[in-house]
Amino acid sequence: MKYLNIFSLIALSLAIGCGSDSTSSTTGGASNACASTPFLGQWTDTTFGDILTLNADCTGTLPRCAATLNFKNPNSNGTIDITFTASNAAAFCPNVGTYSCAYNNLVATTLTIDCGSGALTYTK
Repeated sequence: MKYLNIFSLIALSLAIGCGSDSTSSTTGGASNACASTPFLGQWTDTTFGDILTLNADCTGTLPRCAATLNFKNPNSNGTIDITFTASNAAAFCPNVGTYSCAYNNLVATTLTIDCGSGALTYTK
């Protein structure tokens, strides 16, 4: 249950799993490395109301958890990798670490992510 709120997207958090090939966009901080990612911006979890922000430089935040993250562009198999680099111990907050998450139903205003603890839906 603790991991459920983590990905309310990631991963997309998204993270949702890019392969390890050297041509895939990686890492937080690279200027606009994730600009082509279709789910940049602020997303609100429809279950918990958490706000997940994903930026063009492959970084993001989950403020309720004092969480910072890095992610890779989603790959063609429907997964994305999300690495939480900091997080507090609040209920339903992610542990620091890397997660591979499945995503689907991606449209302009809805993103559903499942990182193994159940699907969470975010809206813009």
